Amino acid sequence: MRLNNSESCYVCARRACGLAVGNAHRRAWYCEMCTIELAVEAINMNLDPIEKQTIVNIAEKAGKEVTLTGEDVNAFIEWVIQEYSNEMRNAVNNVMETF
Repeated sequence: MRLNNSESCYVCARRACGLAVGNAHRRAWYCEMCTIELAVEAINMNLDPIEKQTIVNIAEKAGKEVTLTGEDVNAFIEWVIQEYSNEMRNAVNNVMETF
């Protein structure tokens, strides 16, 4: 987790440069490449209900389908990104069909 981590940029996960936004209990550090504006936007972002359910769906799928070993980390990350795209697309399509 990058929140309250002075070593990691909250926006991009690169090494932080020593500057942060937020308050004493919830601080987002950022790197030289990311601006204060990006850090402020990122710390204020919240997942909507569809995004939250998508994450739950992928986690359930991963628990059933994925056995992760050290050399499979890149493949796992690619799989998560692809599954997130697919799940979000399906969720949005399902919501749109109700209108």
